[in-house]
Amino acid sequence: SVTDNKTVVLSVGGNDINSHKLRLALGIKTFFNTLLTRSFREEYRKVIELIKEKNSRLILITIYLPYLGEGSSYATYQNYSEQLISGWNGFLCEMAKNYNIPVLDISRTIDPQKREHYCAEDMTHMSDYTSHIVAKCIAHIHNHHDFDADGYRCYYAPDGNVEMIKHDA
Repeated sequence: SVTDNKTVVLSVGGNDINSHKLRLALGIKTFFNTLLTRSFREEYRKVIELIKEKNSRLILITIYLPYLGEGSSYATYQNYSEQLISGWNGFLCEMAKNYNIPVLDISRTIDPQKREHYCAEDMTHMSDYTSHIVAKCIAHIHNHHDFDADGYRCYYAPDGNVEMIKHDA
């Protein structure tokens, strides 16, 4: 049960993109059309509305790229990285603006060229170091964002520096 004194954090999409990466060969537009279907968008809206109905505090989390630095096995993403991030996160920020929800932009917090930002086993998931950064960013939003008055804001910690948390309006 969700109550008003809690914050719900919603992160959706990273595994969808990873599991369908071979479709990138069809082009970025076709790739997104197979993921961001009308049905998916409608279900995502329903999830947001359900959470907002039960709780005024919701934070959306963007997707981020896997490690793309030296020795990366994710070379597939290298040519499409900007388009992947802007396509998916554009959809997410559009939803956040429509519902006046803050966003934590992990793609501007994690550096895909830094190994220490990723788990050594797969170089896809966040390392303990990065998970700690994300937790601090979420705590910052929870403690400083006025969920009733501030509306949409996109927060990030440049290069993982939680002392420098910023936001776009």
